[in-house]
Amino acid sequence: MINPQNIDDQLLGDLLGGKLSRSQELELELIIASNPQVQSRLEELAGANRWPVGSAPEPPLNKSEHLADRIEKLQSGHGEIQQSAIRASNNDTIVSEDRIERLNKELIGYRVVRQIGRGGMGIVYEGIDESLQRPVAIKVLKDDLLGSGEVSQEENSRKRLIAEAQAIAALQHENILSIYSIVFAAGNPVLIQQYVDGESLRSLLSRQGRLDVDHCVSISLQIARGLVAAHERKIVHRDLKPDNILLEGEARAVRIADFGLAKRQDNQTQTDNRFIVGTPLYMSPEQSLKTSVDARSDLFSLGVMMYGMLTGVTPFEHPDVFVVLDKIRNERVESVSRVRPETPLWLSDLVDKLLSKRPEDRLQSASQVVSTLESKSFPTMTRSVLATNRVLSILGFLGGLALLVGLVFLNSSPKSSNDNLPSVTNEAEPKVLRGVWIEGQAESYKSLAQAILHANDGDRILIDRDVAESGIQVRDKRLTLEASPGTMPTIRYGVQDDRQVGYLLRTDRDLTMRGLKFDWRPPQGTQVFEEGQFVNMISTDVGCFLDVQSCEFTSTIQGTVLGVGGRAKVIDSTFDGKLFALGGMMRGGVVEVRRCKIVSRAGIAIFSAPESHPKDNASRLVIEQTEFVGQSAVSLILRRSVSDRIEIESRDCRFATDYALTVTRSPWKGPEWETFQDVLDWTHRLVDWREEGCTHKSDSGYLAGRDMRQANRILGGLGSLQEWQSFWEHSPAANSKVQSARTQ
Repeated sequence: MINPQNIDDQLLGDLLGGKLSRSQELELELIIASNPQVQSRLEELAGANRWPVGSAPEPPLNKSEHLADRIEKLQSGHGEIQQSAIRASNNDTIVSEDRIERLNKELIGYRVVRQIGRGGMGIVYEGIDESLQRPVAIKVLKDDLLGSGEVSQEENSRKRLIAEAQAIAALQHENILSIYSIVFAAGNPVLIQQYVDGESLRSLLSRQGRLDVDHCVSISLQIARGLVAAHERKIVHRDLKPDNILLEGEARAVRIADFGLAKRQDNQTQTDNRFIVGTPLYMSPEQSLKTSVDARSDLFSLGVMMYGMLTGVTPFEHPDVFVVLDKIRNERVESVSRVRPETPLWLSDLVDKLLSKRPEDRLQSASQVVSTLESKSFPTMTRSVLATNRVLSILGFLGGLALLVGLVFLNSSPKSSNDNLPSVTNEAEPKVLRGVWIEGQAESYKSLAQAILHANDGDRILIDRDVAESGIQVRDKRLTLEASPGTMPTIRYGVQDDRQVGYLLRTDRDLTMRGLKFDWRPPQGTQVFEEGQFVNMISTDVGCFLDVQSCEFTSTIQGTVLGVGGRAKVIDSTFDGKLFALGGMMRGGVVEVRRCKIVSRAGIAIFSAPESHPKDNASRLVIEQTEFVGQSAVSLILRRSVSDRIEIESRDCRFATDYALTVTRSPWKGPEWETFQDVLDWTHRLVDWREEGCTHKSDSGYLAGRDMRQANRILGGLGSLQEWQSFWEHSPAANSKVQSARTQ
């Protein structure tokens, strides 16, 4: 039950984002219907009043399709929502009670008490073994897998449940969840399992974020010991993840659960080898490629979990599952010791080793992991091999002599003679890092925030080491933030002054950033709303100029990575974001993006400006030699009926997106449209599009409309490149055209 006193912005944001269950949605809306104050707050969060740059909530795909209708009823004061909520809540309760009653009639010797968990395949209940009078966990298949009409799916689900029982029946180990028995109810298998009074590792991480080092080592050691027992019997789990690690009691005793995808290395499984099995964020590269796996695949998954326990983030996280799989196969993970410097080197090296892309480069057995964790030391030879692999991954397959010559060459001047080559000896002095300082001043600062506080208007701040920051406010100072020559420091999330906010920096003056890397991953529980809006990582005020050169951005927050209130120039930079990489305003001025790569769901966003915004600025977006990966390259967000036009120029770009342009109508305040033709008309009315030499995905829809009033419903999509070209040829804007475009 939801306590009305506990309704906050986070809960209302989850409602709008479609993150609640149907029963939770209806229960919450029942409360809102009788509370005008909360109802008004919901409208503010949904953007009924205003959306600043980049503040549009992330478009929820395939969520509650009746959400907009229910909100409209709340606004108009209709009482049907109350009856709907009561019926839905009652129905959920009735279904659950009926299922429990049915199980209690069919099961002999066991009594079901309550539901305690639900997964993709089964439902888990707390129960009582009546003969031994001990608590048990009772796992049954979900109703939609039984009687689904698809015999193969139903039969496969039954086989997987039985396989789970068979896989661990012989595994009597303190770190593996025990199965007491398998019985049948109405012809369907039911697992009787050990009951764990505690929580999952997922629950612990959601509540605490990263764990202290000793706690991580303890949990990892117990998982590894359980894997030793499974692997000795040639059983590979294949779905290790925090949800399947149960922690019992205050001692946090580990129980590995859910062997439903387990595979015996000498047998076939119930899972067709043509399909990827496992949970993408935690699967190994070989799993993602649908090749054969062995025990070393579980070690990779353990490495991913250890990385999450130590840093508070999962190393391959991204909203697009295909990007996740690509990251798992190809992206080298930043070492734990760089993300969390106080981590012991041996532990960081162990995680690096477990996350090796090739199975032969990892530790070869769970028993080796156990030995490392027990001794708290990483073998010198192994660490040396690890360091060598890092070098080889950068320089390629070079021989020992060629590698040495190459290193000397790379560290020498092209014009210097052999006599002047610097010697490589143990006596070489390492470069002393200053940290953060203001150009022309001798003093160094521990943080970027301190340097900004002491800087004057027009100063240049240099950085040569990693820093952790958040919540920086810049007032009346034009600043340049730049990496010291020869370095590329990382700026990542860090709590400042006990304020856990989701943004890095906000400024009301011009800002320049050069050569910096941003890895922005606030932990769960960080404030994601402020004054009713999603926060952005970096934002500039109206009329300011943002100049970004040779930077790398990774962010997991809602909103935009860079929110631009005025003009902007972004050159030679990369973005890996969750929603928008860059957000600008109509009437904001010229925004230039050149030679960049943007991986995000909605690319570059242009928001219709509020009425108070200056009307004399041009609205122009120029994109050159830039690659987009995601759902949409450019997103035009309309929060009211507008007459402003925007010019969009794209030259020599690659649109590896579902759509090159998406026009989105926000709830309540946007222009009226019902059909795709309405979207086409509004696009002609608002956009001048000039494109030359660009490449589109072969199955691109080119142009789409999105209506956030109706569960983010997508309208239309053009069927071919020819339709895309023809659409702009018939635009009322004389300059709109598409030239030399192609598909790939």
